[in-house]
Amino acid sequence: MRTTSNIAGAGCVDTQWYLDTKDGLGGDKLTTTMGHIRERTRWRRDADRFHAERYAGGPGVLDIGAMSATSNTRYTPSTTPRNVCKQATDTMVAKVAKHRPLPQVLTARGSWGDQKRARKQTQLLDGVFHKTRFFEQHAPDCVRDACVFGRGIVRVYEDRKRICVERVVPWELYVDDWDARYGEPRNIYQCRTMDLGVAFARFGAKREGEEQDVADARKKALYDASSSSPGDDWDWEGSNDSTVLRVRIIEAYHLCDDESAHDDDEEHECTGRHCVSVYGSDVMLVSEAYEEAIFPYAVMSYSKPLAGYFGTGLVEQLEGWQAAVDEQFEKVQDGHHMLGGGMLLVPIGSDIVDTSLHNGVVPIIKHQPGKPPQWVTPAPVHPAVYQRERDMPIDALAEAGLSQTSTQAQHQPGIESGIAIQTMDDIESERHVIFGRAYESWCLTVARLFIASAARIAKRYGDMAVSVPMKGGLLKLSWKDVKLKDFQLRVYPTSLLPEQLAGRLDKLKMLFEAQLIDRQTFLQQLDAPDLNAELDLDTAARMNIDEKLEAIRDADEDELEEVYRSPSSYQDFRWAQKRAQQVFNKAESDGCPEANLDALREFMAECQTLIDNDPASQPAPPMGPAMPPPMGDPMVGPVPMAA
Repeated sequence: MRTTSNIAGAGCVDTQWYLDTKDGLGGDKLTTTMGHIRERTRWRRDADRFHAERYAGGPGVLDIGAMSATSNTRYTPSTTPRNVCKQATDTMVAKVAKHRPLPQVLTARGSWGDQKRARKQTQLLDGVFHKTRFFEQHAPDCVRDACVFGRGIVRVYEDRKRICVERVVPWELYVDDWDARYGEPRNIYQCRTMDLGVAFARFGAKREGEEQDVADARKKALYDASSSSPGDDWDWEGSNDSTVLRVRIIEAYHLCDDESAHDDDEEHECTGRHCVSVYGSDVMLVSEAYEEAIFPYAVMSYSKPLAGYFGTGLVEQLEGWQAAVDEQFEKVQDGHHMLGGGMLLVPIGSDIVDTSLHNGVVPIIKHQPGKPPQWVTPAPVHPAVYQRERDMPIDALAEAGLSQTSTQAQHQPGIESGIAIQTMDDIESERHVIFGRAYESWCLTVARLFIASAARIAKRYGDMAVSVPMKGGLLKLSWKDVKLKDFQLRVYPTSLLPEQLAGRLDKLKMLFEAQLIDRQTFLQQLDAPDLNAELDLDTAARMNIDEKLEAIRDADEDELEEVYRSPSSYQDFRWAQKRAQQVFNKAESDGCPEANLDALREFMAECQTLIDNDPASQPAPPMGPAMPPPMGDPMVGPVPMAA
């Protein structure tokens, strides 16, 4: 728990570093600001270390490579046999990080061109998420950080034409608590170490229009900082040595004072600032305008704070329970240590010599003479103590909204079907819906940062491109093809179907039996890895038709002749005509240009020609609300109609 004390001479400190960072100087004021904030929030670092130790299993287990690295470090084994903090955190990571929320770009409905760009920008985002391996590498780590430290953080930045994502160690990101009193600060700071060679490559090169002595001053400041002894109050003790040269870097951002101008995208003199300096040096490595309305950090909190910027974590909520569980376990261990092997009752005045019996483990009790020596094995502790020791972890996890079956990867007895398992999982997830929404909002923030990075890359280098994973390969999209002036982001789940194959199969069968989907849709959505090769062949005809229609719908007028592909007699041209009607009606409602609509009309006319020339063609049934014929088993095929 945080404790406070009065500080003599406390008051306002002039640390407006963003007003005085010209000519490559001003780093000393940024260092002063960083040191002042870190000293005032030292309690948060202590809390981070304590909660990390609760998750890792005991004090001292983080002394190697994590939060400190002293030269006299020794391995310390875990001392927590019933670690409810780790059980709860790992279960929460498995429940939340398995989802992959898909940010979708929305724009004005009336503009067909903007709608096409919005669809392509959604595909571009999908490609960046895939290329950065965001959901595979970063999302699970940040969900775990949010549970342990109360905040999980990633930073989005550009490395020339490449969009990059990195996990930010929670205790290396700082805000002034007074600045963040109402939730969103105007300034944010990241203080981390960087390899000297990487720092030279990123900050040491001579820039266009710059004097050589300015670049040399930056290199000298970097080298001097890397060869000096690290401070005792950062990552390690001053007596430690190292085999690498690293330099401590401060990166700071100040948001523009005119917030409404960024909301309305107005032309204005932006006061936002981005600065990078060497800690303890006056040399400024980077000093440039920052024209974005948000910081390049996406912060996810497990539980929103009552006031301020950083939230509280799941481990913090369970730390009282963990202390009680540890204490109870120690009582049981002490009882077994004292009485687990029994004890010997020896009468006073007997000829039995104590040293011939005592082995340092078995207690020897002296009693009144007249009774023979007796060996007894009393219960080490009362049976209620055993029961309480078993119940406390269950109660702790229940208070966190987690069942024992989920933390132990077990199914409820009697719950066998996929739908039932999915329903139980959904009921339990209701307890964590707020954190689930925070995870989705965090993904939206990351998507906004991806779009901002793509725009900056296009501004500096002319354009940027990314390969988007599609069903049949990779689709290359350029920023110039997807750029939008006005848009909104909305998050959608990647699938409304259950993740488990058993649950997905049961859900699809239910939809099929209700005649809400047909056999081809059933096979497309099943997504069984060992059947995909066969299912792809079975659904290839429909996929081919959909790709033809999508190309016609989204093509520019001068591209229509090139992308237009006629229906084939090797396909179900009746279904192709129906599908084209659906695409046509939707495109017409959305404001599709007349040239694209004419191409869709031509496609439907060619389908009709194929139908008319088919010798086995029968008159098409009239369109109406009539129920379709029985569909049979989706894995076998339709039921033959009676003669």
